[in-house]
Amino acid sequence: MHNQTLITLKQQLLEACQQAQAKRVEYARKAMEEAQQAANQEEKSTAGDKYDTSRAMSQNVRDMNAKQLQEALKEIASLQQIKPEILVSQAKLGSVVKTSMGNYFIAISGGPYVLGKEKYFSISPASPIGELLYNKRKGESFVFRDKSILITDVF
Repeated sequence: MHNQTLITLKQQLLEACQQAQAKRVEYARKAMEEAQQAANQEEKSTAGDKYDTSRAMSQNVRDMNAKQLQEALKEIASLQQIKPEILVSQAKLGSVVKTSMGNYFIAISGGPYVLGKEKYFSISPASPIGELLYNKRKGESFVFRDKSILITDVF
């Protein structure tokens, strides 16, 4: 592949990760609003112990979604550091690493993305496979789950 094709691939992977995180943010915000509305409704319709229990449950749901929102925002900030136009020969944040076991985009933990006929797994540099790939170059190998894996390309 020539350089522009590699850059385009990285841009597409970055955009897929950004879209997934934007959906997480939207979902978490909506869920927080719904939990708050439920707490407000409960406040109007009940009193006593049932009110206190329902209010606490709504607050727990809201807190859980607030935590998910913060995590998604943190991952969006991490994605903003990636410069897809920079091609590298050593695996770093924003690199695509092709191996004998699969293709990886070192960014954030996320679902697999299919571009063209190939599948790419978005992984965090702190994940077990991400740590093994980090700083590796084309032609190097490593062992993961008792399998020797060859790096066939890094960009």
